[in-house]
Amino acid sequence: MLAKGYPESRRSPHHKIEIVDEGTKNRPRITLVAVIIAVIAGIYSLDVSLERVESSELHSEARRLFENGTRLLAAGHAAEAVDPLERAYALERDDRQYQLAYAQALLAAGRTQDSADLLNAIVRQSPNDGQANLLLARMARARGDFDNEAAYYHRAIFGVWDRDPARIPSTLANDARLEWIRDLAQRGDTRLLLGELLQLEAETQDFDTLKQVAHYFLLAGSQARAAELYQTLLNTHPNDAALEEGLGQAETADGQYTDAQRAYSRALKLKPDDGAIRHDMQLTTTLSQIDPTPRRLPSREKYDRSLAILRMVHDTVLSCGFQGPDLTEAERILALKKSDTSNEAAEQVLQLSETLWRERPAVCPAPEVIPMLMQKLTQ
Repeated sequence: MLAKGYPESRRSPHHKIEIVDEGTKNRPRITLVAVIIAVIAGIYSLDVSLERVESSELHSEARRLFENGTRLLAAGHAAEAVDPLERAYALERDDRQYQLAYAQALLAAGRTQDSADLLNAIVRQSPNDGQANLLLARMARARGDFDNEAAYYHRAIFGVWDRDPARIPSTLANDARLEWIRDLAQRGDTRLLLGELLQLEAETQDFDTLKQVAHYFLLAGSQARAAELYQTLLNTHPNDAALEEGLGQAETADGQYTDAQRAYSRALKLKPDDGAIRHDMQLTTTLSQIDPTPRRLPSREKYDRSLAILRMVHDTVLSCGFQGPDLTEAERILALKKSDTSNEAAEQVLQLSETLWRERPAVCPAPEVIPMLMQKLTQ
């Protein structure tokens, strides 16, 4: 009887025992998963790439529309600029530059309320946005709202003009203040005007800005300060005819006629064909010859100059139809063959001239020299 099992030595040499490797069995599945992941990654990468391309194209299109719109706006075609700037803003609503340009175009095109809505949305998010506050200040000025105009201008002046502090151009804030200064000058508000000028003068070293400050000092009635600033600027720009002309105007307004003559003379050397400068120089020459206020002027010369002023005032008010006891007194003094030529007598003549000038009719044309002399005498 055979044993239940065969001895190992008697098994067929061709018989093998198969051992299954689980790793080998799962390899096709792992490979398939890897392929799927790779495909997904590729699709995602392609999608991201396409998104970037699309974003880049949108950005380029927005930039193109913005540049086209701003060119139209700068050329004075506000209505035409609105559409491209609106489309640029629609493509990139987070771009504050596009938003502000669109608001500016709306304002220039007369769509004030639409512009105000957009600008108010900006200042709600960024209350100190310089450009937005400047545009709101212009709106307030247009509707005669002085209080809000002043507030918006100051927010613009002290506001933020760019989100990157390293790129903030100080000239933008200066330009906003100069715009506010021009408005104050037009209003004749010399008190506020002078305060703004003093602050701007202290804060800037920009030559062109200071040149304008000197001009507005003169308009604000601060002639001496204007002359001082003009002279300071001439120390570094000695061949600037406009500075010399401005200095001449400031010295004339301050009653320093001899100094004004010198300034106009230097200006004429730089611009010999300038008729305005030549006219102003001739005017100051006349003023210098008739001015009765120089300290070392002899009494006789002062009296003669006072009589000359009285005669000009008399002839002016008489030509306007004025009659009165002061005019009669002036005629009496002018008819005297011999008179007291003391300093006191000269002062009395000048006082009569001032009285007659105040009494003249409201509309009474006068030679240019008389109002300037009267202004100096009454200071």
